[in-house]
Amino acid sequence: MSKAILTQTTLRQTILKGANLIGVNLLGASIYSVTMSGVNLSEANLCGVNISNQDLNGADFTSTNLRGASLQGTNLQKANFKDAKLGGANLEQAKLTGAIMPDGAIHE
Repeated sequence: MSKAILTQTTLRQTILKGANLIGVNLLGASIYSVTMSGVNLSEANLCGVNISNQDLNGADFTSTNLRGASLQGTNLQKANFKDAKLGGANLEQAKLTGAIMPDGAIHE
């Protein structure tokens, strides 16, 4: 599903584990009860997306736009945020152990 345009979409009870979503546009989407561990969302537009309380363990967000996204309570352990844009993103209570942050530092 590389470079698909899914703006303002609601995804419910979907399995995207390990999916290749490089460059997908999910601007303003809402995601509920979706299995997304290991998903590749590099270079995607997730600006304003709601992915709260999901499992994104090991997801790849390299160069992804996550400005204003809600990732509250989400499992982001070992996720890769290298060069991602996180301005205004809500990471409150997110699990970030082992995640690679935008500056390349590994979150402890």
